[in-house]
Amino acid sequence: MKVSKSQVLMYIHEKLLLDKQINPLEIKEMFELEDKTFYRYIQEIRAYYSNIYKMEIVCYSKKNKMYYLVK
Repeated sequence: MKVSKSQVLMYIHEKLLLDKQINPLEIKEMFELEDKTFYRYIQEIRAYYSNIYKMEIVCYSKKNKMYYLVK
């Protein structure tokens, strides 16, 4: 599914807020993203949380292979 960058960023943000975690493979497949593109999007989301929600950060679990939100 081809959508705009802002739509993907909004989806990732909502998913983190609602589910508290995201599966990178699922997101990359759903939006047909390259690894580098997905990583850049995660960096933008991390910067957003660091600037706006100063008490929340986006982390990655190597064990579960998921990104998750920590308060």
